[in-house]
Amino acid sequence: MDNIRQVFINCDARFIVPLSVVIHSLLVHNDPDKPIVIHLAHDADFANGDSQDRIRAIVSAFPFAKVEFHDFTPIYLAHQRTLTFEGNPWPPLVWAFPLFTMLLPDVTGNIVYLDADMLVRKDLGELFELDLRQGKWLAAAVNECAHEKHGYLDRYGWSGKAGDYFNNGTMVVDADAYRREGVAESVLRLLDRYPNVFYGVDQDVQNVLLGERTLRLPMRWNYHDTWLKQAARRDLLESDWDSHRPLDVLEAVVDPCVIHYMGRFKPWNYTHRPERNPYRAEMAALGLLKDGLPGETPLRRIGGFLYDRLHDVLKTRVRARLRALTAQ
Repeated sequence: MDNIRQVFINCDARFIVPLSVVIHSLLVHNDPDKPIVIHLAHDADFANGDSQDRIRAIVSAFPFAKVEFHDFTPIYLAHQRTLTFEGNPWPPLVWAFPLFTMLLPDVTGNIVYLDADMLVRKDLGELFELDLRQGKWLAAAVNECAHEKHGYLDRYGWSGKAGDYFNNGTMVVDADAYRREGVAESVLRLLDRYPNVFYGVDQDVQNVLLGERTLRLPMRWNYHDTWLKQAARRDLLESDWDSHRPLDVLEAVVDPCVIHYMGRFKPWNYTHRPERNPYRAEMAALGLLKDGLPGETPLRRIGGFLYDRLHDVLKTRVRARLRALTAQ
């Protein structure tokens, strides 16, 4: 698949709306001269109903794009004891990308992973072209967590040299190195050795195994919109903001490449998140707003209008802070 961009997303039928949004936003911003393949990992239920047809219809509007569906069920069932976490709400599909070389044995080169609860705002060409051949063969963005907040992972092999804990919403992996180093097999061995201990499941395991091999990306590739308020009020004289460079944070707030809607309040329901409006615009483009959003009421729309004004003020302040910082 030389010169073909490859993206990996995992999702089940319950989240067909966010899956539709992330795929559409990815393709709208993709360079039309660059062919792209979306590898969609799913469970057995996804093939029932119209989920695959709905995704094919979106992709068919982009002549440069192709989608391939991969049922993760056989791999999960083969390792069910290892991949089952008691009392944990995460679905089995979270393990599809950590084990992607088992699911896609022939994939080569860089492959970009995206969570389903994301909105792509820029062409991802820079990620596909990352050079990951110099010992750093995974790239991910740190956007929320300093090392000490996840210190419990040290007892399971997380290296003190790894750097800060990364969020795995956006990742780039050198598939050849991943296969050569047997990372998928290492994931299973680690889970066998320490069953049911990783609260952050796949993300914890990836940090433990790959922390030292991970190139940290700027926050703009995995922007969490709760940073808007923080960026507007933090002291510019600080050398870092929770392990982030102030410049990286401000640039991400003003012009994010990928927005990650982490947390409880998702934009496909009615919320007052700072970056809900571009998400709703994408839903409207797909015809997904005909009946409004779950939780939307006249009173909440008034509240949303007021929050929009507040967010405009905060964004204006962040832009001013970015200009001041770059002028220094």
